[in-house]
Amino acid sequence: MKVDVTSCIVDLLHGGYDVSLPGIGTFSVDNKGAEIIGNRVHPPKSYIQFSDKEAVHKELADLIRNRYKITKDTANNVIKKYSQILIGKLVNFNSVKIPNLGALSSSNGGKIKFIDGKNLVNAGNELLPSFELKELIDTKTSTVKPIAAAATATTAAASSVIGSTINSTKGAASSVISGVKPAEPKPATSFATPTKKTTPIYPPTIDETTSWTSYLLPIFLLLLLLSLLFFGLKKCTSLINGSNGSDADTTELVGDSDGSESEDDLDYTGGEDSFVQYTLADIDDIPADVYADGCIIIVGSFTQNRNAIRMVTRLKSMGYSTYQELNDDGLNRVGIEINCSPEEFESILQKIRNEVEPYSWYLVPLLEIDY
Repeated sequence: MKVDVTSCIVDLLHGGYDVSLPGIGTFSVDNKGAEIIGNRVHPPKSYIQFSDKEAVHKELADLIRNRYKITKDTANNVIKKYSQILIGKLVNFNSVKIPNLGALSSSNGGKIKFIDGKNLVNAGNELLPSFELKELIDTKTSTVKPIAAAATATTAAASSVIGSTINSTKGAASSVISGVKPAEPKPATSFATPTKKTTPIYPPTIDETTSWTSYLLPIFLLLLLLSLLFFGLKKCTSLINGSNGSDADTTELVGDSDGSESEDDLDYTGGEDSFVQYTLADIDDIPADVYADGCIIIVGSFTQNRNAIRMVTRLKSMGYSTYQELNDDGLNRVGIEINCSPEEFESILQKIRNEVEPYSWYLVPLLEIDY
């Protein structure tokens, strides 16, 4: 049976838990908020941090034990062997690449450094790139020039008319004084062909009330990217939880010390009869081999691993033996494995509904009991 320790580490980090490896250090997740640098907006980001200081974190051992149905001691040995493999590569090659997580490197002084790689934690960094803020153009001052030009032209025309009138008056007065009949004054050119007054044409301006629309495109793009991030993370979670750990740096166990079977070898269905929907009236018709290995009561199905882990922790604190599986919709089912008999089917389920979850139901046998 292969135990994909790396996948378990990534799942815990994605759920907000810190993970400590013996002899190496502790991994944690840090979130960086959105910020504006210059004229660019940088969305929020998440990345993995590493510290060479060890801490006591039992979540990794618990997740491995529950996911692969092995004992606590076996899970701790798996983690220890996994750490020894990483330390061996650091000693011999000064670096080791951890698939779907990143890379560790060691310096001459013995200090271990970590470089974050592409993984489920920082998947949103590529889906949410930075974008540029565009400047708003002020067009208010562009209306001044036509007004000034029209005023100048009007002033020049008035000066021309006034000048022509004054010159004509002076000529007539001089002729009268000298006894000569003044000549008929010729009409001024500006009055011969009067020009039609026209309203100055102003360039179109942007209404101030519509200036806020320039922000709609960045806001729309940001909402679109956030939606893609949500569905992308959901898809990545389903793919990672459904993988069997085919990477080169996973730890393989051959013949566990406790003699437990692999997850693929365990038969919780009891054959084709387990897929038949029964009711309380059909209890006598349920084959005994359907629940020969015990009954399974599902208490919840979760899209996020951290919620499933919290439910598992809660059930263990109540003394129950837990059960987990990934269904066809990518939801992580969490349930209780319990010994049962036809006489206790209803009483056991009602007890679980009262203590844990009102909508709990039987998976094995597939038995319908009213709420």
